[in-house]
Amino acid sequence: MAVLTILKYPDERLETKAAPVLRVDDRIQHLAHDMAQTMYSALPAALGWRHRK
Repeated sequence: MAVLTILKYPDERLETKAAPVLRVDDRIQHLAHDMAQTMYSALPAALGWRHRK
């Protein structure tokens, strides 16, 4: 799995309308896994979480 680049406003690519997904194949499943890994790896930093005991 790969950690993807997270686009942030005002990146113009965020305005691009995506094509509809007509079939969930291996490529789409792989992309979904990569997106999830990206989200989970960015989550603590994005929310400013600190690991305290």
